[in-house]
Amino acid sequence: MSRWVLLCVGLPSFFGWAQVRAEDADELVKRGIELRRKAKDAEALAEFKKAWAISKTPRIEAQMAFAEQALGLWVAAEEHILDALTHGQSDPWTKKNSATLNSALTIIQTHLGTLSVWGTPAGAAVFVNEKSVGTLPLEHPVRLSDDSAILRVRADGFREWTRTVRVDPGQTVREHVELIPIKAANGTGIARGDTSPAESADTPASEAKAAATIPEASPPSATAPRADVPSSSSRGLRPYAWAAGAGAVLGLGLGVVETLVAYNKRNQFNNMMECGTSSLTSTCRTIQGDHDQAVTLATVGYASAGGLAVLSAVLFILSSAGDENPSASMAQACVGDVALRGVACVFSF
Repeated sequence: MSRWVLLCVGLPSFFGWAQVRAEDADELVKRGIELRRKAKDAEALAEFKKAWAISKTPRIEAQMAFAEQALGLWVAAEEHILDALTHGQSDPWTKKNSATLNSALTIIQTHLGTLSVWGTPAGAAVFVNEKSVGTLPLEHPVRLSDDSAILRVRADGFREWTRTVRVDPGQTVREHVELIPIKAANGTGIARGDTSPAESADTPASEAKAAATIPEASPPSATAPRADVPSSSSRGLRPYAWAAGAGAVLGLGLGVVETLVAYNKRNQFNNMMECGTSSLTSTCRTIQGDHDQAVTLATVGYASAGGLAVLSAVLFILSSAGDENPSASMAQACVGDVALRGVACVFSF
C-alpha cells in the first residue's frame, strides 16, 4: 500500500518538474530570438544550446541552425537543419515552417563541398583539419565549408599520409589513400665492425692489404699540365662569351623592332596630305619625330648587336682553345645589317 502512495505522490512531482523544464526552454528560445533581432547571433546561439540541453525539439534545433547560418557555421547549420526536418515531420511547428527551413537549407548548402576518402589499410584513422572524422573507408563523406583542408591519415606500422585538398562549394572530391608500411632495415648493408668489402672470404688478408698499399697509377705532375685540358683562364671566358651573344641577340631584336616602327611612321607620314606641305602640322611633326627616334634606336641596336657578336665570337674562340672536340670551338652570331636591311651572320671555327 505504501508503494502505491509513493507512486501517486511522485508522478505529479515528475510531471510538474518536466513542465517547468519545458517552460525554461521556451523562455531561453524567446531570449535567443530577441538577441537575433539585435544581430547578436553568437549570444543567441548560446541561449538556443541551453534550451536544446533541456528539451531536444525540432523547433529548438532549427533555431540553432538559423543562428549558425548567420555566423557562417555552415557545416553545423546543415546538420541541425537536416535533423530538424527529418525528425520534425510530425511536429506542427516544423510543418508550418517547412518552406522557410528548406529555403535556408538551400542557401547553406551553396557554401559546402563534400570530401570522400577511401583506401588502405582498413581502420586507419582519418583527420580533417586535425579533427577525427572516422576510419578508412569513411562511412559518410565529410562536409567542408573551407576551400582547402588538411587531410591526414594515420595507422600503426604505417607512414603518416598528409595532403592539402581543395574542395570548392558544391563540389565533391574523392581522395584515395594507400599508406606505406614502415619496414625495418633489411640488414644488407655492412654494419660497423664488419670486415671491409676488399677483405672478403675469398681474398687473403695479406693480399687485400697489399692491394690497398699499391696505387693504380702515378698522379700527374703538378708542374706539367696536360695539353688536352683547357686552362682555367680560357674556360672562364665561356660565360662572358654567352653573355655577349645574348646581348647581341637583344641588340638585334631592338634594331628589328625599331626598323619596323620607322617604316610604319614613314608610311604614315607619306599617307597624310597635310604632311606634304612646307609647314608641318603638330601631328606631322610628332610622326616625323617618332620616325627619327626609331631610326636612331635601330642604328644603336644594330651597332651594339654587331659589336657584341664579334666580341662573343672572339671569346668563344679563346674559351675553346685546347678542346678535344673541334666542333666545340665553333661559334655563330647573327646581326642586322643596316645597309642591306637584313641580317648578317658570322661563323668562327
